[in-house]
Amino acid sequence: MEDKEAEQVSSKRRRKIAPIWIFLLMFVAVPILVISSCVGYSAVQARRPKDMPNAIWIDAPAVPFGFYHGWWEGCWLDSDQQTNYCRLYGPELNPPVVYEGRFMPCDGSQPIPMSELKLRPPQQNSEMWIFPGFVAFLESGRLLVPTDKVSDCSKIRGRLERRKATQLERTN
Repeated sequence: MEDKEAEQVSSKRRRKIAPIWIFLLMFVAVPILVISSCVGYSAVQARRPKDMPNAIWIDAPAVPFGFYHGWWEGCWLDSDQQTNYCRLYGPELNPPVVYEGRFMPCDGSQPIPMSELKLRPPQQNSEMWIFPGFVAFLESGRLLVPTDKVSDCSKIRGRLERRKATQLERTN
């Protein structure tokens, strides 16, 4: 008889989960699983498009609970060798192509050859937007703009210089 009672008491103890395990499960394991699944999903979304081999990633403004928000920007020499062709691709958008078209440098009438076409992200992504289209920044300091915006290059450069001056004033 004592054995049955002892067995019942010990089986009740085995079924009871310690509060520390519940706490760990709720506040450690579940958040880790949620975050890792979000990171894994967004890493798949942020893959470079296959047809944009020299593309760079440009971060979008931060949003809560979001990873890898931004755009792939890629430029290459167009097939006719008369202009550069650039594309801005947002993997989380539908359709994913934000803007694409023929581009020319602000400081010349010839397209930039592939050997010199090294993109860099803007210091602030708000600097890249013009309507319609975007400005592609090169590591050499040159700018590529849509062909219909070449006449606005002095305005674009002036806007960028004013922003740079404003940022310098804020830091001093």
